[in-house]
Amino acid sequence: MEGGELQLMSERREARWRAFVEAINQEANSGTDRGLVLVCVSMIDAALGELLEAFLIDHKDARDLLNGANRPLKGLSNRINMAFALGLIRTVDRTALHMLRDIRNEAAHEIAFNLSETKHLARLLAAYKETSILEPNSDLRERLIRVAIWLLSGLDLAAQFAEKERRTVPELYRAMTSFLI
Repeated sequence: MEGGELQLMSERREARWRAFVEAINQEANSGTDRGLVLVCVSMIDAALGELLEAFLIDHKDARDLLNGANRPLKGLSNRINMAFALGLIRTVDRTALHMLRDIRNEAAHEIAFNLSETKHLARLLAAYKETSILEPNSDLRERLIRVAIWLLSGLDLAAQFAEKERRTVPELYRAMTSFLI
């Protein structure tokens, strides 16, 4: 980011958006409700990982929390909760993300999954009822896509801010380490 200005998108995020749009179009045109949910939530999961990685110290051990062998921050619920605990997402975002996680879990575990029959989607859409992101006459699939895009956009923007606030090893610890060695 030059001059402290926010970029519209990094190359990595732009590539993720292109992949998301392609996958969403494919699922929306010929896929299932289950596939649509899984694509939307997998992209959000990846964006949460990028948000956390942008904020944590730039070190292999920090990245391993997200992607390493033990991966305590690999699960979607853990990523949502950690992003909230670090002040990277708002309460309303945390709530919506957990609702999407519930929809994803239902899609993954129900044999006959149908968006029109999930109570979690109704709760999620009710949270956005008064906003301009939902078209009044759109179908459930389009509404899910719009909410996912809204959340994904917010996570991408939060990641840009998080990069500016990236954690570093405090000088005190560096001084102590150099003194002890």
